[in-house]
Amino acid sequence: MQHNDAGSQGHGPCAASNGDPSEGDKMNDVLEQMLTEGTAIGEDGNTVQIFTASISREDGEALAKVIKATGARRTLEIGFAYGVSTLFILDALKESGGGHHTAIDPFEADGYGNVGLRSVQRAGFEDSFTFQDRKSVV
Repeated sequence: MQHNDAGSQGHGPCAASNGDPSEGDKMNDVLEQMLTEGTAIGEDGNTVQIFTASISREDGEALAKVIKATGARRTLEIGFAYGVSTLFILDALKESGGGHHTAIDPFEADGYGNVGLRSVQRAGFEDSFTFQDRKSVV
């Protein structure tokens, strides 16, 4: 996973803390847990409620279906929060042969406690993900 903030060019891949992304059509375990329990584990190890700022299972599955149907290989997401949509996107990219996803959100650390970044790491998607800690303005 690349992490770029407003003042740097990024860092190398972070080490995964748990498991690999799932094979085939099975959703990865981290995303399944987040959707089933409505919680995620923050950078500090605390559990947080995520459904105030995340997409539903149905919307995530629709998003994944579009990515697979179009054969997308590079995706960009504005807004990251807890990383639920990101995990749907990364799952879809993996299932359709691989790709790379970039998310931009200047509020990840202060607003969401880096829960999304931790979730991507726990799911084992660091090598196909870049995070930009900046505003999405030109």
